[in-house]
Amino acid sequence: MHYQFSYNIGETRKMLNNFGDDFYKIHLLRNIRHSIEIHGDKFREFGNDLAIHFKNSLYQMTKKIDAYERDMNSFNPERQLKLGYSIIRINGKIIKSASQIKAGDELVSKLSDGEVYSKAEKIVNQ
Repeated sequence: MHYQFSYNIGETRKMLNNFGDDFYKIHLLRNIRHSIEIHGDKFREFGNDLAIHFKNSLYQMTKKIDAYERDMNSFNPERQLKLGYSIIRINGKIIKSASQIKAGDELVSKLSDGEVYSKAEKIVNQ
């Protein structure tokens, strides 16, 4: 029995060597086609699930990007200036508190459409 098994393997090797790569390719293609026939519905279902997941992920990313863009626009200094606020500087340094200003300081106030140069006369701290 053992001898017969060895003989069949030897014959199979000879046959495969005779047919070469073409036989292997044909055999491989038949196996692939057979797998697709058996599992085709699963492949299609997987592809559909993958497409749905991709669309959902893309939609969620788009929503996040839109939210980040809204946040960035709301903190944009130019937007704040258009709303009526100004940015005051003394010697190029932005002033955040009235306590940073002394009488006689020269102020540069940036507005949405230009700059105003002025001199502080009186400071009233709250």
